[in-house]
Amino acid sequence: IALAVPLLLLFGALNAWGFLLIGRVCVETEQPSYVGAWTSTLGPRLAALPAVASLLLCSTAAIACATVIADTGTDLLAALFALPAADVSRTAVLFGCAASVLTPLCLLPSLAPLGTASYFGVAGVLVTALCMIARLADGTYDATDAAALADAGAAAAEAAGGGAGGGGGGLGSLPS
Repeated sequence: IALAVPLLLLFGALNAWGFLLIGRVCVETEQPSYVGAWTSTLGPRLAALPAVASLLLCSTAAIACATVIADTGTDLLAALFALPAADVSRTAVLFGCAASVLTPLCLLPSLAPLGTASYFGVAGVLVTALCMIARLADGTYDATDAAALADAGAAAAEAAGGGAGGGGGGLGSLPS
């Protein structure tokens, strides 16, 4: 935490400074967009570079999000139905989530109704952070406890028939 908080503040400040500079360039070049400012400053030959950079950023974020959805969904379904995590297909979970949740959201004419859900998302992140801070304060994350948790997870995976670590990890291998 002693390193994470200053790094978080540093990266937030650098991000804010970057946006401030982009805004200043847009004002000075009298362009309404970043791409327009880029084109008027560096020429049309490099005009596609910001769009390509944004595309790469969004693509890597989408891959990370899909990974989290697939892994979390697999672990939740495995725990819910008392199955080994290896028996729940990550691909099926990801396609099921895309078909039942993401596709209908993409077809909405406006995302304004999701504004309330955003507040719940922020509240969920805050509750998770508070729980993690409480567990850190009560010693749950001590190194000796981590070894005990790893041994309990291996024992639970063994009891579930997955062997040592064969349960796929995650929620499916947590002791109940």
